[in-house]
Amino acid sequence: VALANIATKEGAKLLILGDMLELGQWSEAEHCRILKLAADIVGVDIVLVGENFRKAAHSLAIDAICCKDSTEAIDYLTQSHISNTTILLKGSRGIALEKLIDCL
Repeated sequence: VALANIATKEGAKLLILGDMLELGQWSEAEHCRILKLAADIVGVDIVLVGENFRKAAHSLAIDAICCKDSTEAIDYLTQSHISNTTILLKGSRGIALEKLIDCL
């Protein structure tokens, strides 16, 4: 639903998606499914945080910035100077994406 909502927004869009750690045996399929939905959004940039999304991006050949953890994502986002952008920040609590808020 969050992806469908951001798809309706005008202007620049940024998705910051962190691994979904609670999926167990469905992890690979669900990371790929969510990433396919995200990649279909027009005018979106994607930042992925975690190994599961990195693997999904690689297997699907989707253009995204892949960060190993929230610290690496902060380094990337701090250099990006984001403004006038609708941002979706979503991931498991264990990925600690709340650390990114101050740099956005």
